[in-house]
Amino acid sequence: MFKHAHERKMEDFSVGQPDCRDGTHDIDEALYLADRLILMTDGPAARVGEIVDIPFPRPRRRPAVLSHPRYHESRRHVIEFLERHAHQSRSAQ
Repeated sequence: MFKHAHERKMEDFSVGQPDCRDGTHDIDEALYLADRLILMTDGPAARVGEIVDIPFPRPRRRPAVLSHPRYHESRRHVIEFLERHAHQSRSAQ
């Protein structure tokens, strides 16, 4: 049976070293896989803008993460950060 790529990554992370790093531009993937997000500012002078701890317990299953009371709040927080910093970058040009 074909497994979703995110589920395969989750399995890889769970059997690997506890200190794994992965980069993504997909907010939902980041919220599902990560224990902590490092949010970067935009532009050529990008820097770490914020570090966000993810509130979802492990082991994780996609339905449990999506139905977690803080999922939408966490997702909205990341989107607002990205929009705010993209706006700052555009207004500086």
